[in-house]
Amino acid sequence: MKLSAKLTCTCLAVLAIALGILTSAIVGITFSDQLSQAAHTLESRGGDARKAIEAAAANYALQGIELTDNMVCDIIRQLDCAPSEDIGEDSIVLNGSTMSLSMNVTLSGRAYSFIINQSIADVLEARRKMLLNYAVLYISVMLIYAAALKAIAHELTGPIEQLAETCAKIAHGDYTIRAQPSEGETGVLAQAFNSMTDALTGQMERRDRFISALSHEIKTPLTAIMGHAELIRSGRMAEYENMQAAQYIFKEGRRLSDMSEKLMKLILLNEDAIDTKIISAAWLVENVCQIVDLRAKECGVPLKCNTEPHFVRGDDAMLSTLLNNLIDNALKSGGTNVRVAEIRQNNRICISVTDNGRGMPPEELTRITEPFYRVDKSRSRDQGGAGLGLALCAEIAKAHNGELRFESTPGRGTCAMLLLDEVNADD
Repeated sequence: MKLSAKLTCTCLAVLAIALGILTSAIVGITFSDQLSQAAHTLESRGGDARKAIEAAAANYALQGIELTDNMVCDIIRQLDCAPSEDIGEDSIVLNGSTMSLSMNVTLSGRAYSFIINQSIADVLEARRKMLLNYAVLYISVMLIYAAALKAIAHELTGPIEQLAETCAKIAHGDYTIRAQPSEGETGVLAQAFNSMTDALTGQMERRDRFISALSHEIKTPLTAIMGHAELIRSGRMAEYENMQAAQYIFKEGRRLSDMSEKLMKLILLNEDAIDTKIISAAWLVENVCQIVDLRAKECGVPLKCNTEPHFVRGDDAMLSTLLNNLIDNALKSGGTNVRVAEIRQNNRICISVTDNGRGMPPEELTRITEPFYRVDKSRSRDQGGAGLGLALCAEIAKAHNGELRFESTPGRGTCAMLLLDEVNADD
């Protein structure tokens, strides 16, 4: 049974009980009032009859006529009453459509009893008509209420039922479907559901791209390694050719090893919390610049470093890895100089790495932190890159509650900025 049907049945049951109790109360009170009025009328008649009997008996006594039982019975019958042999207290009895009043009267020291009957058929008929009218009203109200409640329930539960159907379709693999927008709280729920579905779909798409790229990155060097190994094993190559093949195998094997190490770091960053401490941002930048200075000289690219005395909280080894990757990319950009600066910017510490190399188009900036993504695939592979460096940098920044930004113009260079919260040295 659908939720709207359950809600409708529940509300109808509650209404039916409430109306039944109300109808019974109204009919019962009305019928009780009418019976009370009939009883009051009957008691008035009984009182008048008793007075008339006593007056007739007094009249006979004035005439000197001694009353007999038969004479008293005749007087009672003349008053449209019935003599009774049961002498007791005054009482009213209901018998079918008749209300009977039993009364006593004392004449000449003797007690007599008589009964007065009054029809209450009009009262019973009034109750029957009232019950019939209330039954018609009851049914009419229930039908109208059921129709209105069904419409309201459908309005309330329709979006929820539709959302449930959407969930079922998504569970069966249809990731393109979305919940229909509506008003009110269900509309907010539908929007939240669609946002969640979009996020999950995006994650699955990124996962699929990651798996596809990983498969390609592993397959390409493995194919080359197997090919060169087969040539060496054949024994048909000259010694210098064997050395070239071995060198290529070593180079590709090292690239696979680096890629495996970076993948492991990515996995650990996503699973474990990092241990942080207060470190000098200036020391961090100057230390990394000293490490990569030799590499910069080998590339023929001057490396300039400017710092200010600020402090941040983080893992110095991870932040060093991040800066090392950013500087390494800048050295490979084809530019003529690389500048590393550390300054305060909008109450945060900004560490920037700027080059004047080939730059990147704007549409590439949103994807450069995806694993295995390369702007220039052939050049990156020739330089030994696997497309994991910036992905690792983004995860390190995220682990430090920081932010990694990129600004780039094709032909003019790129600026990579790491933003971290500033702390006091004494914290």
